[in-house]
Amino acid sequence: MLLPLAGLIGLSAYGLNLSYNNITRLQQYEEQSEKAAKWSSKVAQRLHKTRSTQTSGTVTVRSSFIPTAASF
Repeated sequence: MLLPLAGLIGLSAYGLNLSYNNITRLQQYEEQSEKAAKWSSKVAQRLHKTRSTQTSGTVTVRSSFIPTAASF
């Protein structure tokens, strides 16, 4: 029983790490993206979708990590 839980914790931690790395990389281009979004509605839509996707992905992975870690 412990081995599957450890695998789930590892997988959730890996997902959180990927989310953190992606968000950090996106923040590097935040200022440029904001400027471009002011001039183009298409860029603004894509920026919104990217932010929403990253946020929902991080929340989902985080919410799966907490119950798994708590049961360990």
